[in-house]
Amino acid sequence: MASSRKISADLTQLVRARLAAAVPPNSRVCVGLSGGRDSVVLLHAIVQRRAELDVALSAIHVNHQISPHAEKWAGFCADLCATLAAPLTIERVTVPRDGGKGLEAAARDARYGAFAALDTDAIVLAHHLDDQAETVLLQAFRGAGLKGISGMPAVKLLRNTGQKLIVRPLLDIESDTLAAYAVQHQLAWIEDESNDDTRYFRNHLRHEVLPRIAVHAPHYRASLMRLAKHAADAQQLLDELAHIDSKSVVEREHLKLAPLLALSDPRAKNLLRYFFSQTGIAVPNAVQLHEMLQRLRSRQTDDQTEITWANRLLRCFAGLIQIDIAADHAIEDWRISWRGETELVLPQGCGLLRLEPGMGHGIDRSRISGEAMTIRSRVGGERLRPDASRPRRTLKNLLQEARIPPWERARMPLLFCGESLVWVPEIGVDAGFAAGPNQDSISITWQPHQTGMPQSTAPPSR
Repeated sequence: MASSRKISADLTQLVRARLAAAVPPNSRVCVGLSGGRDSVVLLHAIVQRRAELDVALSAIHVNHQISPHAEKWAGFCADLCATLAAPLTIERVTVPRDGGKGLEAAARDARYGAFAALDTDAIVLAHHLDDQAETVLLQAFRGAGLKGISGMPAVKLLRNTGQKLIVRPLLDIESDTLAAYAVQHQLAWIEDESNDDTRYFRNHLRHEVLPRIAVHAPHYRASLMRLAKHAADAQQLLDELAHIDSKSVVEREHLKLAPLLALSDPRAKNLLRYFFSQTGIAVPNAVQLHEMLQRLRSRQTDDQTEITWANRLLRCFAGLIQIDIAADHAIEDWRISWRGETELVLPQGCGLLRLEPGMGHGIDRSRISGEAMTIRSRVGGERLRPDASRPRRTLKNLLQEARIPPWERARMPLLFCGESLVWVPEIGVDAGFAAGPNQDSISITWQPHQTGMPQSTAPPSR
């Protein structure tokens, strides 16, 4: 009994210490509760130390609506949380079965989507050492790089949620320890029948492969944990190198072609992976990344290279690489009326216009008052006189001189007064419509279709 008490005290103290180290006081902490043994143990252990933790504790159960027992499991979690006096959120999600990712991956995406939407500071998950070992092996079999071999981090930011954390305090604790805790406290839990289905590779590893490995290498879990740590350290070094390289290659939301191609292939690929990862873009796989770099190296000086992957499009122009969302159709001619709105969403994904009143800068309000104003796509043949001391010029020449990429020209909105071109993004206002000093005016800004790219690439963090 003494040893059981020690297991219980050690586990609850460890969980308390790791939560206290990961989240600041007064944080809202939510346990991901599947109803399985591991998550039940985690919630129970936190509740035992609740008085020592300066946090608001709750739980979330994500009902994937896959198993015929899903509603029963949700009811079990509700009863458990009522007993432990822990508020529970039950979130029902729909898991697509034909999305091309496989059911496990689709369920995980749906689950993490529910976590992201939750109003909390940290999600605490019950992944343990056995889960980590399985993850490292699965990533190795998939041919993953160092980031994949690093396995699951103990603490990480949940992507696209600001400062919301994922915390895994049990990541170096063996499954047997959790089983002993559950027995000692006479805990009940649910058994998910899918965990025994060895058609799933993870279950095949767990039930058929790893027990055989344990016969010859009983400490394989700790060994794989060390491997994951070595991989994480190596990945950190690569990220730091990529951050150094980004200072000469990254220019706002673009990549400068010449400095990128001056790097060796491994270093250039490392920078591209880091850049895509930091900006939230799907990272190309190894084959795609190799082909991307080779195409960039073999391009001609005047070549407008385009490379696609996932829903992204990489394009080169004037020595810069731009990443954009790939359009599923060509932009057709469009026209809308402007009736004084201060903000207009443009058709066909052409972005957003903001038209704000001002004084002495932009368009002379008196010149367009009472006139029919339209915003149109470019069709060709337009002319503009941005400089009163020079003749009217073709918009084509003006855009070329301004080094506007061809693909951006097609979606640029043009403001007309009647049939007279008044304003063009990046070029400015026609001299005949420009506001003078102390004249009421309208300033226009165009926000193109967003690529999801930040203004700079953040330094790596652990």
